[in-house]
Amino acid sequence: GESIEPEFVQHLAAAKSNLAEHGDGARIYEKWVKPAVVDIPRVAGHYAISSLFESYGDKTRIYCYGADRLRYSVDAEGKMRLATGAAKFKSAITGESAELAFSVLHLGDHNVSAGVQPLEQFSEDNQTKLVNAFSQAETAEVIRLLDQVYGKHMFSLRQLFRDEQRKIANLILADSVSSAAAVYRTFFESQAPLIRFLNGLDIPVPNALKSAAEIALNNQLQQALDKSELDFDLIRGLLREAASEKITLDATTLEYKVRKRLEADAAAFAADPSDLAAAERMMKLMELFPSLPFPVTLWEAQNLSYRPLVTAYQQNGWHAQNPDPAALQRHEELKRLASQLHILLPQD
Repeated sequence: GESIEPEFVQHLAAAKSNLAEHGDGARIYEKWVKPAVVDIPRVAGHYAISSLFESYGDKTRIYCYGADRLRYSVDAEGKMRLATGAAKFKSAITGESAELAFSVLHLGDHNVSAGVQPLEQFSEDNQTKLVNAFSQAETAEVIRLLDQVYGKHMFSLRQLFRDEQRKIANLILADSVSSAAAVYRTFFESQAPLIRFLNGLDIPVPNALKSAAEIALNNQLQQALDKSELDFDLIRGLLREAASEKITLDATTLEYKVRKRLEADAAAFAADPSDLAAAERMMKLMELFPSLPFPVTLWEAQNLSYRPLVTAYQQNGWHAQNPDPAALQRHEELKRLASQLHILLPQD
């Protein structure tokens, strides 16, 4: 039928923005809304690019679209990768579906190009040419073939959905950030005695040295908090070092990591209050709090822990007429956990 978009945009133009730089509703629509509209080719481009950075099964879901993999293969040469494949995409809302072929070339870092087209238009001969050119390290030829085969239906990281852009950008940056952090750490360790000397004399530490120390220590603390098993001695040592060197810590990031760690353990404790391993992890983590130069928000951990904590506390001593030593010990441990969480328990 006839498109209603022109008339719709005309109505939007009558709605003036309270911010002069945005003009009116029509400009806002053209600038932000229209580029965000999702259709099947864009979903396919998103699927193709992100498939190089995360594992998709035979069936996956991308927002309101289902993707059924028909075929998929990846070739690698050093840092470069070429993926070719096809999938059927279907909207769960409109029922619209299409089978699309795709090819995606990753040259390393943020240099990713993907092309999509209807499967019936894709030639197996073109796939063979792409793979052969890639295997012979003829990068320019691969790029030329992608442009020739897919034409205007090309996508880059810029066309990915916003949250996936950030996820892939973080993956791409991981190696660079890790290398930079190692350089900063080495530099900081070599300059640490000088920094301590300057602090001892109340002489301002030059910004270059201070920045290197901040990057090095913050990165080490973040890595320590990301480990599956926390090394509390290491974390305490880093916090002491930051305090003694008068290093400013990234409170926002570190508080988030500590809080999420605590909330995960609180959820595990809530799922099985009889297993005190999670409670013990919470207590050990909260023992660090006095050393942290920032407060940690406890309300979610408190909400998760309150009911199971009260129940377990009662079962391990309060209602027991003849509590055994193990129950009494658990009783005291739960009392300590409640104190750390600032939770008021029933009186003994």
